[in-house]
Amino acid sequence: MPLIKEYILISSVLLALACPARAAEEKWLTTGSRHFLVYYRQAPEGLLERVVRQSEEYYARITEELGFTRYNFWLGDNRARIYIFDSAEEYKKNCGQPAWSYGCVFIPDKKICSFSQGWDDFSSVLSHEIGHIILHECLGMEKESLPLWLDEGVACYAENPVKCREAAVFLKASYRKGKLLGFDQLAFFIPAAASDEAVRLFYAESSSIVGYLFGEFGRDNFVYFCEEFKRSRDLNRALRSAYGFADCEELDKGWRRYLDIL
Repeated sequence: MPLIKEYILISSVLLALACPARAAEEKWLTTGSRHFLVYYRQAPEGLLERVVRQSEEYYARITEELGFTRYNFWLGDNRARIYIFDSAEEYKKNCGQPAWSYGCVFIPDKKICSFSQGWDDFSSVLSHEIGHIILHECLGMEKESLPLWLDEGVACYAENPVKCREAAVFLKASYRKGKLLGFDQLAFFIPAAASDEAVRLFYAESSSIVGYLFGEFGRDNFVYFCEEFKRSRDLNRALRSAYGFADCEELDKGWRRYLDIL
C-alpha cells in the first residue's frame, strides 16, 4: 500500500489529547489508509509500510472474528490515529505509562500510542489496541464502565496467534499449580499496583475466558451478549441471556471446567 507523506504541525493542545502528559509543540509526519492515520517522526520506512498494511489487516480480521462487520467503522475524518514515538522513554514520558507498557489507547478519540521497537511487539500492541477501540465503539461504553477482564480479554483475544499460545501455556502451568486469580480479583484488578507476574496472569486469564466464550458458544452468541450488555448495562443479565450463566461466578465455574479438559 503506497505511503502518502505530509508534514503535520501538532500543537501541544492536540498532542495532549493523544497523551495525558505535556508535550512541546513539534512536527510529525503522517501516512494513512482507509481506516487509519499513522503519525511518526523517525520511524523506519519499512516499519511504516507494515503498520499501514497490518493495521488494515487487523481491522478486517478483528471485526470479522468478533462478528462486528456490519458496523460502519472509521472512515474519512473518523479514522483511528496511531502515534509512533521514537523511543520507549519518550513514549512513557508523554503518555504516563508504566515500565512494562508497549502501547496504550485513548478510546474516545480513537488514538493509539506506541514506539518504534521490534515489529513482533508492536504488531501485538497494535492488534490489542484496535480490539479495545472496536469493542468500546460497539458497546457504546466508556472504559470505566466496562469490566476490565472483558475489555482486556477481548483485546488479548485479538492479538497475534503466537502471543495467544504463549499466554495459554503460561495459564495452564499456573492453573496446575493452583495459582489462578479468583474472578473477584479479576473484576477489581489494578495492573499498575500489581506485580509483573500478577499482571501477566490477569491478561492470560482474561484472554482465556473470552476464548472460552467464543470456543464453546460461538461468535453469534458473543454478538448477542454485546447487544444485550449495551442495551441493559447489566453484565449478569447479558450473561444469562446469551450463555445461560446466572452470574459471573457461574461463568468462572464453567471456564474452570473448560480448563480441566484442555
